Amino acid sequence: MPAYKDKDRGTWYVKYSVVDGSTGKRKQALKRGFPTKREALAFESSQRLTPTTVNPMTFAQLCESYYKYRNPREKTKLHQLAMLEKHVPFMDTRCEALSKTDLMQWYLDLDAKDLKPSVKNLVLTVVKSVFKYGENFYDLPNPAKALKRFKVPKADFEVWTPEQFDRFIRFVDLAHYRALFTFLYMTGCRKSEALSLRYDDIEGDRCHIRGTKTDTSDRYIILPDAVQRVLEPILARCDEERPFVFGGEEPLNQSTVRFVFDKIIKQAGVPRIRVHDLRHSFASNAIASGCNIVAVSKYLGHANINITLSVYAHLLEQTETDMIQKINKTYQKSITAL
Repeated sequence: MPAYKDKDRGTWYVKYSVVDGSTGKRKQALKRGFPTKREALAFESSQRLTPTTVNPMTFAQLCESYYKYRNPREKTKLHQLAMLEKHVPFMDTRCEALSKTDLMQWYLDLDAKDLKPSVKNLVLTVVKSVFKYGENFYDLPNPAKALKRFKVPKADFEVWTPEQFDRFIRFVDLAHYRALFTFLYMTGCRKSEALSLRYDDIEGDRCHIRGTKTDTSDRYIILPDAVQRVLEPILARCDEERPFVFGGEEPLNQSTVRFVFDKIIKQAGVPRIRVHDLRHSFASNAIASGCNIVAVSKYLGHANINITLSVYAHLLEQTETDMIQKINKTYQKSITAL
């Protein structure tokens, strides 16, 4: 085939044949940017002698390579793969066959699903990460590069004030549940983290939270005084045969925890929230009281501070208003003198 001059760029380009690895058929490709006609023809000639094969890797195969490289925890990997299988319809499609238009349509379809914004953003983040990996290591196109995170509503959760929690906890008679709900409300730990807690994870006021979501979720926290007091009689009964703080031989059943929680809410007459909202209550109360957002993020075990900022942005806006009011009060005499 001949070489062609690109008048706009002042360079040469050639058209040549490649073999599609998935079908075995030839297809035409184009290579630009040669400074001379001779170099363009030399490239075209080399391609005829050793025809290039289009990368036949499907998105599912790219995912497999991505997780081998990243080597995440097995639980994290299985969770994300199951999520991709459920929400990504192009798993068996060759990556090179996916266009920006295809990814935009998938993005719009995902946005239309009845899912929490946090779930949509997790799916999107994994898909973008896999395509970025393909771009960096396999020179594959990255049609997801321009996709933006889904907007998160200011708050899709409810929280309890300390007064509301005090009313709720007075109706909890069983010691293990009383300790569990206090622990969740005053530490902001995830329910799964609390239920997997063993007696040897606690030493004095230090508690080892064996997180499972990210590396940062595995952390040490300092227990508030009230939590230490409520745990003291529970820990006194724990040993090798009854190692779980909230349970004994085995952790409390998650479904039973939800049932008891909802039942006591009705008895106490407090606003209905989810067990997970006890975590949001801790974070909201901490931020509203002026605690450092970085410290709150680390205590919660978030992978990075951006997660904390996105979830609790509405509280930070309120905190900013309080800050300006304090600044106005602090400099009131100076302002009056101006």
